[in-house]
Amino acid sequence: DMSVADSDTFLELLRKNGCILLFIGFETLSKKGRIDKHGWKQHKIDRYPEIIRKIQSSGIVVFGAFIVGLDEDDNSVFEDLSTFIINNHIYASQITVPTPLPGTRLREKLVRESRILSNNWQRYTFRDVNFIPKKMKADELCKGVLEVYKKIYSKQVRLSVIRHFKDIYKKSSEQIYTRV
Repeated sequence: DMSVADSDTFLELLRKNGCILLFIGFETLSKKGRIDKHGWKQHKIDRYPEIIRKIQSSGIVVFGAFIVGLDEDDNSVFEDLSTFIINNHIYASQITVPTPLPGTRLREKLVRESRILSNNWQRYTFRDVNFIPKKMKADELCKGVLEVYKKIYSKQVRLSVIRHFKDIYKKSSEQIYTRV
C-alpha cells in the first residue's frame, strides 16, 4: 500500500529487513472515476510522484499496477500513463484492462448497460478486452496497452531506470560508509 511512504521508520525497517520491491496498485491517474468505494486513491493522485520518490529513494523499488479503459479514459490515457511511469522512474509496471468477472459490481454494471462483448472465460485475462469501452473502441484499448508496454520497456527507458537506481544505491552506500 502506498501509505508506507507516510512513515520513514517503516520504510527503513522494510529495507533493513530485506524488502527490495513493493507492488503498489495505483490503478488510475484520473481523478474523475473511482476504483475503490470511497475514492481513497483518487485523493492521493497528486501525491503519487512524491510517494514513489520517497519509497524508491529509500532503496525499495516500486512495481506499479495500473488499469486503463475505465469509463472516464479516452485515448489520451496511454500517453499520460507512459509519461507518468517514465518520468517517475517506476521500476516495473503492470497495465491491465477492466475485467468484468462474475459476481462483481463491474460485471453487473456492464451487463445492465449491454456492454459485455464475450463470456469466454478463457479470455478473462485482465489484458483481453471483454467489454465495450465508453470513450474508445475495444481494439484501440488493446493497441493502446501494447503501446504503453513498448514505450516503458524500451531499451532506452530501461537503461534510464537502471541508471536511476544505480545512483540511489550508490548514495545509500555512501551514507552507510560515512556513518561508520
